[in-house]
Amino acid sequence: QHPPLIPNKPYLNSARGWDSMIIGDHRDAAALDLLHLPHARNFDGSVLVNYIGNSKSRNIYHDAVSEEYKPDILHLTAPTSLPSKLHSRWGLEGIQYAIALRANASGIGGWMPAHYRSNHIKLIFNALATDTKKERRGGSGPADRRADGFPCYLCGGSTDSSFHIFTECEVTRQAKHIFLHTIDCSYEQPQYTPDAVYTLGAWQIDQHPDKLMNAIIVFNHAVWDYRTMFFKALLEPPSNHEGATRLSAYATTLWDGSAPTKLRSGPLRRLHGFIPPVPPRQPQRVQGPPDPDPPD
Repeated sequence: QHPPLIPNKPYLNSARGWDSMIIGDHRDAAALDLLHLPHARNFDGSVLVNYIGNSKSRNIYHDAVSEEYKPDILHLTAPTSLPSKLHSRWGLEGIQYAIALRANASGIGGWMPAHYRSNHIKLIFNALATDTKKERRGGSGPADRRADGFPCYLCGGSTDSSFHIFTECEVTRQAKHIFLHTIDCSYEQPQYTPDAVYTLGAWQIDQHPDKLMNAIIVFNHAVWDYRTMFFKALLEPPSNHEGATRLSAYATTLWDGSAPTKLRSGPLRRLHGFIPPVPPRQPQRVQGPPDPDPPD
């Protein structure tokens, strides 16, 4: 809908749709959108570009997101709304999950590293560069793994997709159980609650303390970080138990390195604490996983 100021950019080609994975294209597209907002123009129609000073980022965010996008964020059918994304990518149908996710996000501690939060946002919108994501978006998934369907680096089964890694993978499930008990933040998942609810933080409002939302964000960052720098380098994955033990230890290290002292795991608990067996998976309401990378 915008004038082709840079004609070779893929976001201007409606026939191909959006297929760029280059961050520069994303920046250019965002800048072009910003310059076409009513708030970015003077009364005479000229573009305002004087976002300066310490409040520059805050003002840009306010103009681009708070006033332009906020009214549509909970729209049930808009393709870019949060309910639509949660449904198409995670199988969570209904506005209640989006409302709960936004409410629980208000409990994220100020001590939380920004890139942990960014990783969680990418996870929600299926923007992590998994092998299946890269393959379907014009990237280059590893050729030696293509014939096998890009198996999961952690457990060796299914596929290297966000849905599998964070909701189905047995290594991830065991590691989360160990990690949450280690930091004294375990929970009991209600029957028939989709696993994605406890992957994203979209559980019923006030059902759990704020500590759990923070723990989930740290754990999800640990999963993606360790998947990329450890599991991906192995010729074959370790046993589920060994993988889960190493992953949970890494997540605990990240937690203790950033959480306030009163929230950190105790050395005695970490070394000698009793951790009960991993509970069986709850029956799911969702009939099978959604498309791991649905069209945008």
